[in-house]
Amino acid sequence: MKNLKLKWKLLVSYGVIFLFLLILGLASLFIINRMSSRNIDYAEHLVPAVEEIGLVKTKLLSVRRYLLNAVITNDLEDYQRVQQSMNQDRDALYAALDNLESINSDYSATIDQIRVKLQSVSEYNQQIMDLSLNIGNTEAEDQAYEIYIDRYAPAFTEAETMIDTLNEEIDQDVLQQDAQAKAMRTLASVVVVLILVAGLIAVFIFTMLMLRYILIPTQKLLSASKALGRGDFQNASFEYDSEDEFGTLASEITRVMQRIVFITEDLRMGLQAVADGRFDAK
Repeated sequence: MKNLKLKWKLLVSYGVIFLFLLILGLASLFIINRMSSRNIDYAEHLVPAVEEIGLVKTKLLSVRRYLLNAVITNDLEDYQRVQQSMNQDRDALYAALDNLESINSDYSATIDQIRVKLQSVSEYNQQIMDLSLNIGNTEAEDQAYEIYIDRYAPAFTEAETMIDTLNEEIDQDVLQQDAQAKAMRTLASVVVVLILVAGLIAVFIFTMLMLRYILIPTQKLLSASKALGRGDFQNASFEYDSEDEFGTLASEITRVMQRIVFITEDLRMGLQAVADGRFDAK
């Protein structure tokens, strides 16, 4: 780089700085894009999954509560109202499971198992509802309670446990996604800082090089000019080993100074000869 012309030195220096800035910008855009993709994936999959599993748990408990209300009701209208509400919540429960499966197919196997278990719960539910329809029939009520305690409640608990397991799986996915997002943010910070530090180092290095290749020869040229102004021709030249503009200027000034010194020395010798009476001196 020493023998390059000044314009090329400046071009290389600012080119390297621009390259670091470009890399910094591209790295920042890449990281922002990755983080945006993570956020979109989180918004499109995990957030709806959390909402749907919460709805599943809510509707499951609601169906159980309506079933108990149907067992203890003594009015046909109340029974029908409870039955209608229970059916609506049960449909919402299955719809939430369908939505959860469509959001993330990785949950399909667990959801299928839950459906199978809920089918057993629904069968016991229907038996209890049929018996509860016999309002005022003590024997039917006793049978309903028996089915509820011996069959429905254990099956319901198993289904609830399976749903809790799915909920934990979703929570793990949320935590994993959050950890990945934090890791991405940390990596982004490290990459940006490293590129920024590398850019600052490059700016410092090339600034020092430019000072060396421009300031030092400029100082030497100024010193030679002052010597020339004083008539100190011996120190009016300077050496600068380079093929750039300053090197060319140094060579030309040195050559001129050497000619001046030669002429001055020749003139001095001629005057000394005249003073000595040697008029034939050359």
